[in-house]
Amino acid sequence: MDFLIASFRLDWEKRHTLYQKRENTYREPGIRSDVSPVEADCACYTCQNYSRAYLSHLFRGNEMLAGTLASIHNIHFIVNLVKKIRQSILDDNFEEFRDSFLNNYKK
Repeated sequence: MDFLIASFRLDWEKRHTLYQKRENTYREPGIRSDVSPVEADCACYTCQNYSRAYLSHLFRGNEMLAGTLASIHNIHFIVNLVKKIRQSILDDNFEEFRDSFLNNYKK
């Protein structure tokens, strides 16, 4: 349950969403006109229905919906990450998964 609270705090206070490769702050140049999904290969409700530009607009306007949509995405991201970690432990290749994830995430 603590990761859900941390996810919401990350969303609203820092205006971030988690990505497979990085965090997005919604302050990047050009994001106001970016009609692509929050994350292209994500199956969450937010990514399937809203654009990065719209989420940026909501955050800039301090709309409550911004935190809600970002939380939906972040929780989906965290739950799927934990599933992948669990599977890598069962497959006995956690170190490889960890290194691969961290190398991609920090790019």
